[in-house]
Amino acid sequence: MRWISAIAILAISGSTLAQVQSARGRGTPRVGPAPVAAHNPAAKDTTPLNCSRPEVRLHPHPGVSMLCKRWEDRLLQDSAHRAGRPAPSSSVVNLPALGTPDAKRTGFVCISGQAFQRIEHGWSQLMAPEGGWQRCEGG
Repeated sequence: MRWISAIAILAISGSTLAQVQSARGRGTPRVGPAPVAAHNPAAKDTTPLNCSRPEVRLHPHPGVSMLCKRWEDRLLQDSAHRAGRPAPSSSVVNLPALGTPDAKRTGFVCISGQAFQRIEHGWSQLMAPEGGWQRCEGG
């Protein structure tokens, strides 16, 4: 009986010693891929569904343009909600693009579909009256 318990103790201590020895080595560096940024449908353009296309704007059925705009607004707001960001506005204003003479004169610009106002040491993002950050189209 003593031999069985001695063998069991040696087996357990041998596996524990092997675990400690394997933890002492240098090992392989665990460098994974770079984290991927969350998808932002408003980053490149303020209209992901492109509702301003002539075939949508001039469609024979009068409700197509309004329906497209509602879907687009919902898509942008849902995407922002899933990513934990503030929601964009439903309205879209026309502002000059960054670097144009009109932008320098007025102090308001459209950068990547987002409206900004020039302040003393940088830019301030504009909020829409109905809530959320103001969407814009650069002209």
